[in-house]
Formats: sequence, C-alpha cells, structure tokens
Amino acid sequence: MSSDQPLGYLVKQFDNELNDYVDTALRTEHGVGRAHWQALRTAFGDRKLLLSTFTSEARTFYSDAELAELLSSLTENGWIDVEGATDSERIMVLTDQGEKLLNRMMQTQNRTMQIATEGVSEADYETTRTTLDRMASNLHTASAALLRPMSVEID
Repeated sequence: MSSDQPLGYLVKQFDNELNDYVDTALRTEHGVGRAHWQALRTAFGDRKLLLSTFTSEARTFYSDAELAELLSSLTENGWIDVEGATDSERIMVLTDQGEKLLNRMMQTQNRTMQIATEGVSEADYETTRTTLDRMASNLHTASAALLRPMSVEID
C-alpha cells in the first residue's frame, strides 16, 4: 500500500486507527477501554504514583468529567486503591485484581502490536520509531526557539 498523503495526515490516521482498535479490542475482551489500560499500566509502572500527578498528566487526554468517571470505575471495581490522608500524599495503588486485569489486557495489547506491525520488519519498525522521535524533537526545539524573545537591534 502506497500513499501520497503528507506525513502529518498519515501519523494522525495511524493514531486514530490505533486508538479506535485498542479501545474496541479492550472493551470487547475486558469490558473496559483504553483509559483503564493507561491508568492501570501507569500505576503498575510507578508504585508510588501520586494521584495529583496522574490526574494532571491525564488531563492532557481526558476532561475532568471523564477523569472522575475513570477514577470512580477503577476504585469501585477494586482495581486501584487510593491511599493517603491529604491530597498531596494520596497515591494510586494497583490492587491484585487490578494487576490481574492488567495482565489480561497486556495480552490483548501484544496482539494489537502483532496486527499493527504485520508485514513490517523489526528494522523498519525501529527506523520509523526513531525517525518520528527525531522529527518530534526537532519540532519541539524549533517551537521553543520561536517562543524565545527576540532582540531587536536599532540602528
């Protein structure tokens, strides 16, 4: 398959397809969506995850209402416990039930990667990943340079 579409279009199309597939696969197989996967995986990766840190970072992707619904679902289903007396001390703790769900979800995610990378060599995958990372870094650096105050010389 060849495309004449610009890179930005292809990246956005891939992102949309990946998000849709992951959410559908997780909902079909586990009854929960991508947001649950992300929260459980984040809590698993950081056993002392501050609730305030998680919510601050998650607001990039979810509205306050969606985030409240997600946290309610995670705690009411016994997948996450929130421990700590004050807001600044509250941490998200992955429960045994949450870890079991996460392990099942990881199997689904592994199949997703197999589907997404079918016909793609490891070398091509790594090249694509590193190229996109470099391009994103270049744009981040260039954006930061645009935001720096410019000095104007007057003759």
